[in-house]
Amino acid sequence: MATKTAGTGVAALRSGVPGAAGRAALSLCHRLRSKAMYMDVEYDPTVPGGVPGDGYFWCTHTQNCLGPDGRVATRETCNDGAGRACFERAW
Repeated sequence: MATKTAGTGVAALRSGVPGAAGRAALSLCHRLRSKAMYMDVEYDPTVPGGVPGDGYFWCTHTQNCLGPDGRVATRETCNDGAGRACFERAW
């Protein structure tokens, strides 16, 4: 399930959650976006919070912070364990 990023030695999971290697990780909806996805930097485990970015997310379906079901789009609410009807698995 985990794959290595070529040349960096950084483990990455299908969930897209950096540092999730070695533990079960939920798959995120492929419509969930954050600024961290567009940062061209290597993952740094010393970053407070464990995940780069400012913590704000949006849905590419609605183009705002709410999903098509009217609920807020976040890492915690837009995964395969959240039970949202609008969830779309990337793989």
